[in-house]
Amino acid sequence: MRGVERPIPMTMDLVRQEPHTSIRVARAALVTLVGAGLLVVIGHSAFGLGTPDYSFFIENWVYDFVTAASALIILARAAARREGRLGWALIGSGLLCWAIGDSYWSVAYVNAAAPPFPSADDIFYLAGYPLVLAGMLAYVRERMGKRSILVWTDVTMGALCVAAIGTSLLLDYVLTNTTGTPDQVAVAVAYPLFDVATIAVAIGAFALTGWRPGLGLGLVILGLVSTATGDALYTYQSVAGTYADSAWYLFLWPLGTVLIALGAVQPSPKRHELPADEGWRTFASPVVFALAIFALMTLQRQDMNRPIVEVLTAATLVAIVARIFLTFGQNRRLVMELETDSLTGLANRGKLLFDLDRFYSGSDQTPHLLAILDLDGFKAYNDAFGHPAGDSLLIRLGHQLGNAVGSTGRAYRMGGDEFALIVPGEGAQARGAIEDAAVALSERGEGFLVTCSTGWAAIPREATNRSSALQLADQRMYEHKDARRPSTGGEVEAVLVRLLNQRAPDLGEHVMAVKGLALAVGEELGMSPGELTTLGRASELHDIGKIAIPDAVLTKAGPLDEEEWEFIHQHTILGERIVSAAPSLASVGNLIRSSHERWDGAGYPDQLAGEDIPLAARIILVCDAYEAMTSARPYSPSRGPEAALAELRDCAGTQFDPNLVKVLERIVRSAPAEHLPVPVPVS
Repeated sequence: MRGVERPIPMTMDLVRQEPHTSIRVARAALVTLVGAGLLVVIGHSAFGLGTPDYSFFIENWVYDFVTAASALIILARAAARREGRLGWALIGSGLLCWAIGDSYWSVAYVNAAAPPFPSADDIFYLAGYPLVLAGMLAYVRERMGKRSILVWTDVTMGALCVAAIGTSLLLDYVLTNTTGTPDQVAVAVAYPLFDVATIAVAIGAFALTGWRPGLGLGLVILGLVSTATGDALYTYQSVAGTYADSAWYLFLWPLGTVLIALGAVQPSPKRHELPADEGWRTFASPVVFALAIFALMTLQRQDMNRPIVEVLTAATLVAIVARIFLTFGQNRRLVMELETDSLTGLANRGKLLFDLDRFYSGSDQTPHLLAILDLDGFKAYNDAFGHPAGDSLLIRLGHQLGNAVGSTGRAYRMGGDEFALIVPGEGAQARGAIEDAAVALSERGEGFLVTCSTGWAAIPREATNRSSALQLADQRMYEHKDARRPSTGGEVEAVLVRLLNQRAPDLGEHVMAVKGLALAVGEELGMSPGELTTLGRASELHDIGKIAIPDAVLTKAGPLDEEEWEFIHQHTILGERIVSAAPSLASVGNLIRSSHERWDGAGYPDQLAGEDIPLAARIILVCDAYEAMTSARPYSPSRGPEAALAELRDCAGTQFDPNLVKVLERIVRSAPAEHLPVPVPVS
């Protein structure tokens, strides 16, 4: 009746479960019998166990049972599981041919005084080889994923090496010592040929897995090697006339078939891509096969002169050399990948560190500029348009940077939106290359603007090692970045300048002139953008402390008395206190404090001397003096530019830095008058 579930009778459950139980019992019994039979054969052949009365039974029927049962197990596996079915069916059929050949020999020729050669059992033996070899190729092809040229070179190298050794040690011996009819010679030669081919295929399959075959394939490979080794020993002794019944290596054939059967019943491995060789595995294959060929050549056998041995040996050596070249090529490509930024194609941070280390460790340390370049506005672009668009923009900017640098230097992507540059030289040309790079890393469009902040370090002049070079360039880059965007320091500076202008308009005009001249000197000296920003702020605020000085002192027409000079000498300290109230202007406050220190140490307030005085403070002092002398003051008339320059030259080495006096004079004599905020000499 439709819709009514009928209970299944208990008897039907038992009927359905019974066959499964029977199969498991039969399978366990077969495995036990095969294992016991193999142990009996090994004990009898290798260790002489068992009485002579049982030799015939062990060497023929127990032996034949083990080989036949192994073949049937493999065929049953092929029928039960789809994975690798063709390969296992061929291998099982090949082993079954061998088992039939063994059984035929046991029945027809075991007691014959002179068994024929070749005979029917040879047909079964020889027919089994192509089936086993074809099965191995089919199984390996199905199991293996895509393989690199290195792996195929290993396969070729291994197969050629085995063929060369096998031909030299076995085939040539058989050819030399075999006589008889053409059929007899052909069959006698076919065995070592197939044995060499079997071992070559086994080694090739081993190589295809990257020398990591896994349990299943590993057992099959060992089984093939075991059967081929038994064949080789039998062939050699038969040709030499030294073969005797009950040979010690008799167990190698059944052992090989059992190992292959064990490999067949292992869980089917998944098809997988071969991981790249690393460490010792990279050179293991060429080293092992090269040593094997070297050992073969050092034997100095007479048969080494045979063309087939010479060709196989030479081909193996060619494969070894090709493998070594391919390995070095792969390693080179790997190094290049490790040194290349995957997104932009530029060199990466690791390559930058390597190049800097190589620069500092080399003997030829010609001047270079290391630049750090950081994008401004990229985060806003990324947030607005998404990461895929951000990656596309980085790719575009990276290509533009690479084209801008060309062959004159090297560009790097440090990571994120930070780039780096190494260019030869340290003058205007090198700085021009950095400016070109900054332009290349800038882009604008509807709704976005991406620009670039830069900082550089002259190497090795300004930095004696990699870390200090990167630190200095990075520091200057952030100073430039801070100078280009609205900041707390800039806002405080604007407030203080307005206060100074309201308190003393004459001072406001004076400090703006000093600022313009100081920036011209700083640019001439090649100061970084961040340093120029700090210099500009300090020169503009260097007199801010004078807002605390009484007007009567500041505007006094006559000479100041001692008490009034004390007031004046305090204005740098007062200026530092005022400015340093804003943490973002702490470095500016330090320069204001030192802006009236003298080169000879006679200045105030700390009596610093020479290069102990910050460079920016020394620039402010000489520019302040020139502007003061060329401007009219309540306490002194103005002087002409020539007289002011003469005064600066007279005081160079005592009050002023001698080099800065020369730089300032060069600027005021060469720069167009409209470009400077101070009087200049008439040319």
